[in-house]
Formats: sequence, structure tokens, C-alpha cells
Amino acid sequence: MLGDNFGLDSPMAVSPLLGQKDPQFYESRIQKKCIIESSDKSDKRQKSTTKKSEPSTLKKLIKELKDDNVNKDLIFASQLSEDSYTYLYKEIVKAKVDNDIASQKVLNYYFEFGRKLSDRLNYYKNEKKYQDRKAQSKVDKEVKEQLPKEINDTTRWKQTERARKIYKLFIKIGVDKMQQVKSYSALRISKLSWESIDYITENFKS
Repeated sequence: MLGDNFGLDSPMAVSPLLGQKDPQFYESRIQKKCIIESSDKSDKRQKSTTKKSEPSTLKKLIKELKDDNVNKDLIFASQLSEDSYTYLYKEIVKAKVDNDIASQKVLNYYFEFGRKLSDRLNYYKNEKKYQDRKAQSKVDKEVKEQLPKEINDTTRWKQTERARKIYKLFIKIGVDKMQQVKSYSALRISKLSWESIDYITENFKS
């Protein structure tokens, strides 16, 4: 039985008529190897470039969050009177239609969405004494039941993940810092990795 991995000296690489290596097969193998190696090197260079550029981007965001020249007219309520998942989701979608100050509004709604998720998770863990996995499952079920039915699982997961990141970031550095976000969209911030969120919170006060 032949293996799946045919080397250049395997029977499959030898011409049955000439009894020697088939040059076309040999060249094909070499070309494929070069393409794979080139692709691997390209991926590594891209990942390396991303890792090098990310700290610079995060430092710029930290600098902006520390800026005291804020829009004093923009004041968010410490907590919205309406905090259902449905309301917050619809406000996020609606705020995205606008520009400028809208980014800060979206951040605020994402933050409140994240606060709601955190509060409900703590309720199930502390009041109901559920284990982490069961508590999270209960929260996920609540979100699914309240959001519009046309929202699929992937979209719902993305929205809740973004809300959790933004909540964690601003609950750590201060809710008022949302007013200082000018050149970074809520979506861009919400797409940061968890490691990047940790980097910002750890370096914010340094």
C-alpha cells in the first residue's frame, strides 16, 4: 500500500518508460515547494509587521484617552434608564448611521450592553450560585431571546464580544474617557484583541 507522501525518489516520481526521474514531475514538485515556502515566509512577515505596528497604534490610542481637551458638552448618563438588550442593540445600530460624535455614542451603548452582560453573569454566579459555564449559558440564552430573531448566532456573538471588550476597557480606565475618543471608531476599538485591551489598561496610568 502506497503512502500519501510521495518523495522525489518514490516510484511515482520515476518514468516507467525511461527508468529515470520524470523531469516534469520533478519541476512540479520543486515549484510547489517554493510556493509553499514563499507563502509561509510571507505569512510570517505579515504577522511580524502586525505585531510591531500594533503597540504603536495602542500607544496613540492611550495618548488620546489621556487627552484633557475633551468635548465638555458631551455628557453620558452614568446608567441608561432603559437597558434591555433589545434597546441597546437598536441604539448601537442607529448610532452607527451618524458620524463624528456617533462613535462616542456607540461606545456608550456598547459599554452599557457590556455592563448588562456583566451584571447578569454576576447575578447567576453570585445569587444563583451557578458555575461559570452554566451562568454564561443562561446569559447567552437571555440575549438570544431578547434580540431580533433575524440576528444569527455569529452576529450576536460578535456584538456581545465587542460589548465585553469595551466594557472591560472603560470600566478599568474610567467611563468618562469615552468622551476623549476622537480618531478611533467604536468598531476599531471593539475589534482589538483581549491582549491589546489588557495592554491599554496596564499602560494607561504609567
